[in-house]
Amino acid sequence: MNTLATTTAACLLALTFATTSATAATVATPSLAADTQVAFVIQNFGTVRRGAEIAPAPYQVYNLDTGETSISLMSLVEVTSIGNFDTLIIDVPEIAALAPGESTDVTMSLDTSVSGFYQVNYNLQFTSDELPEAEPRYLALAGFATVLPDGDYTEDGIVDFDDYNLWKSSLGTADAAADGNMDGIVDLADYTIWRDNLGAEVVTITAQQGATSPSAATAAVPESKAMWLMSLAMLFVLGSKTYLLRHRSVG
Repeated sequence: MNTLATTTAACLLALTFATTSATAATVATPSLAADTQVAFVIQNFGTVRRGAEIAPAPYQVYNLDTGETSISLMSLVEVTSIGNFDTLIIDVPEIAALAPGESTDVTMSLDTSVSGFYQVNYNLQFTSDELPEAEPRYLALAGFATVLPDGDYTEDGIVDFDDYNLWKSSLGTADAAADGNMDGIVDLADYTIWRDNLGAEVVTITAQQGATSPSAATAAVPESKAMWLMSLAMLFVLGSKTYLLRHRSVG
């Protein structure tokens, strides 16, 4: 009897161990793609005008279904960042107990209110709910953007006489490139925007400045601006003459 009882207990223990091993949860795998692990993406918003409305960049965070028998639920526990996170802004909802194969939306948006070159790195830390002792897993999102100063009609990062030449050649037209106030017509108001920002250029907004207040790091204006302004009277006369001639021909 004792031998039978011992054998039965051993079998039950072995069966329990085998069942537990077969159903033990595996570590969750966060991913930015549904069918394969993507742990890092770069969002480049490119070069945009100051004040432009830019659609947020959408992403989805998955608890990747790797085909394992039992995958742990996944939760987001921390988001850290370095860089211009006040300008390149991530919107991450609460992610708790995300099941394998399921996802949630994440977006990155760009604030274009201040010109400059911006960059940011976000680090998202996830844990496996059923495996609290397991090492955390991470996703990373990086963002870049160049916001041009007003009057930079050639979009080369500096407001100079090339921009004036483009304005002059576009005067009286609907050329959006030289339409600084985006009112549908290139006119003297757009010249004023160029004149008031002459010499401004794109500057790199450092991580420290971005973390405090990006608006504190406005575009730099070289000392040569005063010398450039001395030439504006003649240029303005030429530009005004062209503007009047074009409007007379239209009328």
